[in-house]
Amino acid sequence: MNPGATPPGTAAPGGAQALARASLDELARRCFGGAAGAIVHLAGIVTLGLVAFAPLGAAAPTFGIPAAFLTLALASLAATFAGRRIVPAFAPSFATALTLAALVAVLAADPASFGADGAVLASRVLPATGAAVVLCGLLQIVFALLGLGQVARYTPAPVLAGLMTGVGVLLMLAQLPGVLGLTPEAWRSAGLAAVSAVSLGPLVLGAGTMAFIWLLQPRHPRLPMPLLAMALGFMVFHAAAQGLPGLSLGRVLGPLPPAEGLLQTARALGDPSLPLYLASHAGSIAATALLLALLGSLEGMLALRSVDQQLGEQHDPRRELVALGLANVCGGLLCALPGIVLRALATSVAAAGGRGRAAGVGAAAVYGGLYLFARELLQAMPAAVLGGIMLVVGLMLIDRPSLRLLKRLGRGGVPREARVSLLIVVLVSAVTVLQGVATGVVLGVLLSTAIAFRAMNLSLVRGRHDGVARASRRVWPCTAEQVLRTQRQRILVLELEGSMFFGNTEALAAQLQSLPAGCRYVVVDLRRVGAVDESAVACMAQAHAMLAKAGVVLLLAGLVTDSAPGRSMAAFGCGPGVPAPWFQDADRAVEHAERGLLAAAASPEAQADSPPQPLASSELFQGLDAGQREQLAAVMRSRAVTAGEWLFREGDPGDCLSVLVQGSVSILVGPGARRLQSLSAGLMFGEVALLDGGRRSAGARADTDAQVHELHIDDLATLRDNHPLLCARIFQNIAAHLSQRLRQTTTV
Repeated sequence: MNPGATPPGTAAPGGAQALARASLDELARRCFGGAAGAIVHLAGIVTLGLVAFAPLGAAAPTFGIPAAFLTLALASLAATFAGRRIVPAFAPSFATALTLAALVAVLAADPASFGADGAVLASRVLPATGAAVVLCGLLQIVFALLGLGQVARYTPAPVLAGLMTGVGVLLMLAQLPGVLGLTPEAWRSAGLAAVSAVSLGPLVLGAGTMAFIWLLQPRHPRLPMPLLAMALGFMVFHAAAQGLPGLSLGRVLGPLPPAEGLLQTARALGDPSLPLYLASHAGSIAATALLLALLGSLEGMLALRSVDQQLGEQHDPRRELVALGLANVCGGLLCALPGIVLRALATSVAAAGGRGRAAGVGAAAVYGGLYLFARELLQAMPAAVLGGIMLVVGLMLIDRPSLRLLKRLGRGGVPREARVSLLIVVLVSAVTVLQGVATGVVLGVLLSTAIAFRAMNLSLVRGRHDGVARASRRVWPCTAEQVLRTQRQRILVLELEGSMFFGNTEALAAQLQSLPAGCRYVVVDLRRVGAVDESAVACMAQAHAMLAKAGVVLLLAGLVTDSAPGRSMAAFGCGPGVPAPWFQDADRAVEHAERGLLAAAASPEAQADSPPQPLASSELFQGLDAGQREQLAAVMRSRAVTAGEWLFREGDPGDCLSVLVQGSVSILVGPGARRLQSLSAGLMFGEVALLDGGRRSAGARADTDAQVHELHIDDLATLRDNHPLLCARIFQNIAAHLSQRLRQTTTV
């Protein structure tokens, strides 16, 4: 070994340093991406803080803006470290801010919320809102433990797309005042009528910011284009203000109050009248907390699912809902706003390259640092620039597949299912924009439930077949088979799939009420049913009684007593044989029905134990004269087997064929002993391995006590040498037997 060589398995010093440097660079890039992606939401965060405390009037900025920044600077850290999201996205939303504003309105109507000088008492109002947020977080943790976070997974894609599109439109509408150079008051009072007062300068600045991001981000995906656009827009705005004093580029954010939330909370703890004040509003606080928990959980989990689809990730809804609850508990203790998983924030952070907990730390640090140390810089931020950035984020939330489908709609050729999906997207997004996110979420839940009920109602009955298409694997003697060829259409097989519950048993009832003429047996195959409730069992009992009156026999198949559906059936008073016979699988149930049809036709093969058949009447002896029959019978060896005994197993040497003269034998294959055929007296089996000299491709096991006669390969060789004509006839009978079996297999 060279003296300077690095021992195997040991990294070179330079390589270790390079690896550490690369890791630090990646960590810094992720942290910077989180900061860059989060800062563009500054205007929206300020707006939400003002919305939540708007009922307090002029005092709203003093309470709302610090509460909004506390949410992002501190509560978001709890969400970042408690969850496992690849992109941090904890922030307030329009719906949660409006919900909290309803509680603030109740508090503002209480004279006890104000001091002697008429000022709002932070020591009363903030603990009340904080208590609602803390209780909201606790409820969300309970929801997670109950598994309610899974609801979002079952939300249909059109509903989710409609919600996100509506949120994107609302986000863009909220930024229009800043981009158009209008004050929020003028926009709220005049709406679209205020467009006549639009200033060209802010419009150009906002549109230029949008174009900068929209055109350059796809070409340079690793660069934080939103942050670069904000920095460039800031410099252009203030350079124009210095060089062109007469040019108006719109307003800036304006004065921001100091972060007093923590101090106000500390003061509140020493207020002896606080418990009585909170008790007087306990009902409003509890109702607000419940609404925040329900709305925030559903909206947040829907946004998380949407983020997963966008980034190709998969998160645990239970863990993320727990993280959401913990973050709100921590935020409520600091009198922050309630937060959710916000897709708009996740989209911005992901576009800027933010990933993992480092991005969450970067986002929290930039919010806290900006508010504590750069409030003057924030106050000078152009509203048009921030509005242009948020407009891009809003556009990214609009569902692209729906837009492409909308373009195709005018040209025709769009399938009906696609048109229905597009209608759902448009309806949900329109309601979200016109009536708010809360109403859009409620509509989404209702539509999801309706779609789920419809899908389960349609999918319960998987297939419908008659006995001709689903003949049993029992190989009947020729006389019995001739009878069944004209009778099998009197058997109906219904294959079910999914869960049987109160919402979809009507589909099964409808199928049972539309039986074909002459139907005598109905086999309900429950093999693919995963769960059964009491309503489904009641439906089975009702169907059994209804069919019995019509002379139709109901047979249940595919259930075993130790399965979940089987235990449910037994728990609800429907054990094996009650109300209808149970069978291991549909094949055996169809065989039972075939046996019933044969019994009705007075066929002897219908007996449970088929009558013994003389050896001379079997297929192997067909066409032989009396002497040849005696010669063949003399070389065959008789063998008695008991029920359950194997005559041979899969893989054994194929040294003989067997003729069954009494009882029943099944041909089985695989580790689970899957039934291929069941043979009745008078039939032969095991002839293929005898002909080709190979090993057994399947096993044979007696269903009942049985008697067989075996023709071994050495005895067949003796017959070939001494009685060639007899041997030729034996081979001819074997060929005829195989040909008949093939015809039965291919005849439908």
